[in-house]
Amino acid sequence: YKGVSHWLFDDIDYNSLNEEGKNQYDDRYDAVQRTNNWYKSREPLVFITQEKKSAIQHVDVVFDIWNSPIVSKKVLDIMLDLCPDDFETYPFIILTEDNQQVEMFLINITHLIKNAVDPEFSIIDWWDFKMPYSEDSAQRFEPLILKKNCLKEHHIGRLYESKNKIMVSRTLMNAFKASGINALEYITLDKDVNEYYYSQEDIRSDRISNPPQDSQPQYAK
Repeated sequence: YKGVSHWLFDDIDYNSLNEEGKNQYDDRYDAVQRTNNWYKSREPLVFITQEKKSAIQHVDVVFDIWNSPIVSKKVLDIMLDLCPDDFETYPFIILTEDNQQVEMFLINITHLIKNAVDPEFSIIDWWDFKMPYSEDSAQRFEPLILKKNCLKEHHIGRLYESKNKIMVSRTLMNAFKASGINALEYITLDKDVNEYYYSQEDIRSDRISNPPQDSQPQYAK
């Protein structure tokens, strides 16, 4: 919260703003304050849907908010067993069209996977305003090749250079499958993410000389 507060407010001369600017300042300040208060209280977030309870009560992954999935207790229990220190969770209530409640959990993956991108075989477009290989500095990969065993002892994490990409280990993926977790799309780097790139012979780089490795981590949307 302190970082956000400084970024939004500390360098602004409030009295120099016009009426519209002061209104925007007040709205942002109020939003940050409300977010900070909620973070401290951990009161359940409430989402209203037009679906009936029968349509969603057996779904294990409903949707995600800013790459933070909303999951069932079954998913949460698996993650608590395999990677309890790599995420934080918040209670989440879905209020259905027939005025019923479905209790779920918002999962924010906090572990960052650093030094995972293989720079020799990946092709990366960097954001102009970021230093390469800094946090969230990658705009896209064509392709993305990871170093072997880059997750190390972890089973889930966000790619440091592109935090919207959530990587999971094969162990965690298999645990989800074995428990019958539904509504979760498993996407492999080799067969899905890089597939289009490898099919375009005219845009392939001579630097890409190694095939994708089956042992690489995978990420789930």
